Amino acid sequence: CSSDLQAMDNSYRARVEKIEKFSIQRTIDVDGMTCDKCVAKVVRELEKVDGVAVAAASLEKQSAQVGLTKDVANDTLIDVIRRAGYKPGSVIA
Repeated sequence: CSSDLQAMDNSYRARVEKIEKFSIQRTIDVDGMTCDKCVAKVVRELEKVDGVAVAAASLEKQSAQVGLTKDVANDTLIDVIRRAGYKPGSVIA
C-alpha cells in the first residue's frame, strides 16, 4: 500500500474538526489498518451507517472517530468495522 501522508493528514484533521462540532461522538479502536486504502474503507463504511454524519480514521492511532446526528449503538459501529475486514476494539463516547 502506498500513501500520500500529507494529503491524508490534512483530510483527517479536517474531518476531526467537523466531528468535534457534534454533540454525540465516538472513538473506536481499529486494528488491522495498514494503508490509506484501509483508512478510506473504514471511513466509507462508517459513513454509510444511518446517524453517522462524518467519520475519520487514523492509521497512526489505529482508531476511527464518528460524529453522530443521533445515538447509534456501539455494537452497530463495531459490526461495520468487522464487516469491513478489520478488528474493532473498545468504543469510547
